[in-house]
This record gives sequence, structure tokens and C-alpha cells, in this order.
Amino acid sequence: MAGGRFGWLALAALALAAVGVALLAFMLSASPSPPLAAEGGRGEGWLDMHVHAAGIGAGNSGAFVNDAMAGSWRMPFYLRAFGVSRSELEAAGDALVVSRISAQVAESKRIGRAVVLALDGVVDASGELDRQATQVYMPSDFVAAQTVRYDNLCFGASVNPYRH
Repeated sequence: MAGGRFGWLALAALALAAVGVALLAFMLSASPSPPLAAEGGRGEGWLDMHVHAAGIGAGNSGAFVNDAMAGSWRMPFYLRAFGVSRSELEAAGDALVVSRISAQVAESKRIGRAVVLALDGVVDASGELDRQATQVYMPSDFVAAQTVRYDNLCFGASVNPYRH
């Protein structure tokens, strides 16, 4: 029962990630500055508290999407929302998604920093990752290692409470 619930949550999180990236793109194109923006310097603008990253496991990221998601008609839309193609990910690795998020934030007139969230997977009864039931997985360790490389990104961990 928990596997089905968390599988649905993972799919919903990926859908929200695509919506969030689309919203971020809209905000990047808007011209007015946020009312609380500091004058000059880094960190100017709002903090986007909910930005997801995803990957296909390229570059030893540990990330994955299951076969059903990878073959879904939705996958190209998700990749486009992240500003990458599958061939680019295969060549450059999943770190490219985080790099593109940082570049989008840097170009924004409204957003100064973003919290990039990892996405934990479904766990089985013994508290281990259930790869078959997990649709999308983006490890916290990978997201932490990537976001520290960009001063406009913050790390957001994802921990399934059923993990041992």
C-alpha cells in the first residue's frame, strides 16, 4: 500500500517539477524586479523554495526514471521543461540539469536563488529502495554535490520516512 502511495507521489512531484520549471521560465521573462530585491550584488531577488531536478543516471548520478516513465509520451515534455535533451544528458551527465537550472536563475529578473530538491524513492517493507515501484529518483547526495557548485542554488534533501 505504501509503495503505491509513494509511487503516485513521485509521479505528482515530477509533474509539479515540470510546472515549476515552466513557472520559473515565465518569471525569468517577466521584467519587473521583486519589491524586496537588494540593490546590486548576488542573491538579489526572491528565493524559489521548490525546484526539482531529475536525471536518467548519466554521469553516475544515481538518478533514474523507470522504464514506464522513460517510454512515456510525457518524458520529452519533462526534458524540455528542464532545458535538456536525452542525448545531451547522455553526453554531459545529469549534472547538466542542475547547471541549466542555475543558468535560468542567473538570468532571472525576479529569482535570485533557488532550492533544488532531491526526490527519494519508494521503499519496500525492509526500508530499502524499491526500484521497480519508484518512477523517478534523484538522490540527495547527488543534488547536494551539484548545488554546492553554484552560489545561486541551495540544496533541498528528500528523505522517505520509511527508509531505515
